[in-house]
Amino acid sequence: MQVGDIVGYVDLTKPEPLDNEGPSLWHVVVTDPARERSTVDRIKDIEDRRLDPYLPIVHRTELAGRGRKRDVQAAMFPCYFFIRMPANADRWRQLRGIRGVQDFMAFASGRPKVMASAAIEAIRIKEMELDNKRLMRLASGGEIPWKPGQSVWVDILPYHRMLANIGTAHDKGKIEVLLEMEMFGRKAWNVEPKQILDIDV
Repeated sequence: MQVGDIVGYVDLTKPEPLDNEGPSLWHVVVTDPARERSTVDRIKDIEDRRLDPYLPIVHRTELAGRGRKRDVQAAMFPCYFFIRMPANADRWRQLRGIRGVQDFMAFASGRPKVMASAAIEAIRIKEMELDNKRLMRLASGGEIPWKPGQSVWVDILPYHRMLANIGTAHDKGKIEVLLEMEMFGRKAWNVEPKQILDIDV
């Protein structure tokens, strides 16, 4: 090898910036009264992948006048929602500046408290259980949120999702689905609402 020989090249491409914000943790956010949903919508409008809000929802029956009733959605925990976000002062300041946010649930020092992912998962499971009971009540009365013939995904067996159409024979809170392909020699199955998933369009 002599002086002046080319021995290699240097990559001058600008590297991707490092993420110095740290891990994302679950926080509890306190909102203005009855402003949980609108506040979460504002956060989603920011389109920041590091801000992941979660608002658990429950359905309640309210009187609508003249003896009628209506089903309404409400926050499972009024004036609270959860958000997974980087645990640093800049991010906390950013969220506190969003309209509808009062503050974080925090220690006496002002530092926001964090929740374990397992606790959030337990809340998600409870939310699904309550919604499944509601849909089973509707199905028992002949009312379901799906139309006959509508295409859906169905979890017939654990980890075995299949394409199906909503049937017409519903009994004891269960919903009839007609599989696209036979399973165990039949296409018609009665399943609980929690086993049905809408097809994303």
